[in-house]
Amino acid sequence: MTCTELLLASALLHAVWNLMAKTERIAPVFFLQVALVIAVLGAGPAAWGVVHGALPGQAATWMVAAAMLKALYLLALTLAYREGDFSVVYPVAKGLTVLLLAFVDVWRGRIPYGPGIALVVAGCMAVSGRAPQRWLTLTALAGAAYLACDKVAAEHLALGPGATATYGVCQFAVLAVCYRLLVRQPVPPFSDRTWKTAGGAALLVFTSHWLAVWASQLTPYASYVAAVRHVSIVIGVALSAVVLREAAPVRRLAASAAILMGVISLR
Repeated sequence: MTCTELLLASALLHAVWNLMAKTERIAPVFFLQVALVIAVLGAGPAAWGVVHGALPGQAATWMVAAAMLKALYLLALTLAYREGDFSVVYPVAKGLTVLLLAFVDVWRGRIPYGPGIALVVAGCMAVSGRAPQRWLTLTALAGAAYLACDKVAAEHLALGPGATATYGVCQFAVLAVCYRLLVRQPVPPFSDRTWKTAGGAALLVFTSHWLAVWASQLTPYASYVAAVRHVSIVIGVALSAVVLREAAPVRRLAASAAILMGVISLR
């Protein structure tokens, strides 16, 4: 598969698992279940990969940092979905994440495209009236930080799907520990129906992450990776209009399209 194909597949899966998280009205402990499913089912292949050098020291260091930040991101995202509409939370969270990365670019002396910032801000403002502001802010902060860590870690991995899959499983194993420290809810018994949902979500979450990390190895341009992945903004809002029947689909689709256009021009 080409880099573009990997990223488009990742974007679609990302939008679908986020929609699932909203539709199922999940409890915060749900993503602990997802992480445990990934860690347990992938333990054997990942252990083989680590033994054969698929996870070098520098990549492992950034992986642990990314896992800690992603645990915070998933918890904040869960709480945001409990308080706000999907077609508001999803595009605004992703748009704010890119804005934060744009500020990092400015700090590093890389001035982003001005009209792109304006489009993202306008799109976020158009749909953010009913948004859970505190959780969206935390989601964006943690999301920008973990994505940056993932990108650096990918640069230290061997090229190909094997090393990136090992990286993903190990990250979710560490994430499970970190998430458990954040969420003190009891884990449901294995007979609970939520484990079936968690199993399906685990496949989507892991595959989306794995494809994105793998694709980032196939291009020297991090901006290209970010731009293509954010196609999921419009995909997610379009799906929410059909599945969730949320209000003002045209306005929210237009705002999401503005955010996407801004993101692409920013990166």
